[in-house]
Amino acid sequence: MNPRTVLVILVAASGVMPRPAAARIPGLAPGDPYGIRQTSLLDRSRPFENEWQITKTEHFDITFTAIAAGDLERIAATAERAYRRISAGLAHELSLRPLIVVYGTRADVQRAAAARSFPANREHLLWALDTPAVQADGDFVHELTHVFAFDIVPVTVRRELPSWLHEGLAEFERGEWAASDLGIVRELLRANGFPTLVRWSAEGSTNAAPLQKIVGHLAFDFLVARAGQDAVKRVLVSLRDNVTSPIDVYLTPIGLTASQFEAEFERYVRTRFAA
Repeated sequence: MNPRTVLVILVAASGVMPRPAAARIPGLAPGDPYGIRQTSLLDRSRPFENEWQITKTEHFDITFTAIAAGDLERIAATAERAYRRISAGLAHELSLRPLIVVYGTRADVQRAAAARSFPANREHLLWALDTPAVQADGDFVHELTHVFAFDIVPVTVRRELPSWLHEGLAEFERGEWAASDLGIVRELLRANGFPTLVRWSAEGSTNAAPLQKIVGHLAFDFLVARAGQDAVKRVLVSLRDNVTSPIDVYLTPIGLTASQFEAEFERYVRTRFAA
């Protein structure tokens, strides 16, 4: 992925047509880190590009053409909550302000992505207002994790990173296991077909992206269980200097050889997820 990778986030709809209205985030006290005092984010918006308006939170700019105040402030709250969570976990503050581009529907997002037509020329996170609310927080955390990782690891390095590493990290930061992913893990264990992560890294894996994401998630769970939360940041920082062998970088804080890791990793997964 490159610095201009388009990150598509699907966010919940309120079920009402967009209309301007003043509002505040419920329970938000003065001084809370959203930059909000007595006026809403919608009230504070200004012209941006063509029909697009823009407003800002502490860490994000948000642009839209039409939106209800409640939807806008809910997006802001979700984004800032995710930022605080990932920033604390990775001990890192972004050097950039991502631009959240809000569309009315998922179809609008797909059309914009196909045409590569977005306001401004910077890191984008795309939101569609008609996505079920249950997906919103987790999807945003996943994609924002990519932004954090790309801010830590130089572009020349991240082009070489295996999918299991960057997708696994994003799923680990999401913090929840989807039932469908757990089903795949248990099926692999029942079939004694658990992937060999070291071989994937050495030979280059052609496994489907969902499987790489799932096994990568397991790998980061194992990393933190063995070496602590700060090991995640240590792996990312070490990748700056060793792009030729990401698996060696991953194994260093764990303190295991490749053969030891494979045995311990499968034992960990079987103990944790065996049904």
